[in-house]
Amino acid sequence: MESMQKRFHELGRQAAEIEASLKPLQDQYDALRQKQNDIDKQLEPIREELRAKKAPLGVIYNERGAIARALNGQTGKP
Repeated sequence: MESMQKRFHELGRQAAEIEASLKPLQDQYDALRQKQNDIDKQLEPIREELRAKKAPLGVIYNERGAIARALNGQTGKP
């Protein structure tokens, strides 16, 4: 039992050393993730506006595709 207790505390020390060595990298990661979250918040309204403005393109492309198929690809020159 005593050897298991020693091993338990040894593993605790090892874990603490690893966690301490990770702190600078974890802090760097967390800071970058925060910046990314801030940028994502700024991008959301732009993304929504783009989506809304691009919506008519789907209808246009579908109609052009249907016409091109009906013409067997013989669309001619503009």
